[in-house]
Amino acid sequence: MILALLLVGVLAHSLGVLASGADYLGDALGTGLSLAALRLSQRQGGRQQLSSYAALVNASLLLLVTLTVAVEAVYRLTAGAPSVHGGPVVIVGVTAAIAIIACAFILGTSLATSACNR
Repeated sequence: MILALLLVGVLAHSLGVLASGADYLGDALGTGLSLAALRLSQRQGGRQQLSSYAALVNASLLLLVTLTVAVEAVYRLTAGAPSVHGGPVVIVGVTAAIAIIACAFILGTSLATSACNR
């Protein structure tokens, strides 16, 4: 999904789709870093700084994406925005929405099931 969003964002000239793909990529990297930090902190006698460093890296990635999108948006406002191809943007947007809704149902169902089993 991340690759599709990034690819369609570049090819369709859509800053919104590109920003969404970069945000998803940052979220995935941040989640991976957090899980790795959690695992390492459990192995190394409870070094809590690792989770703080993971949070710092995650926040830095999100700040980088935000600044990049803001700079590109200002550039497009001053230099003129390229024409955005709407068809691929709609298709990838709907696909992403369906994927997010499906994940929410899966997580909601598994959380409700685990809560009922307690």
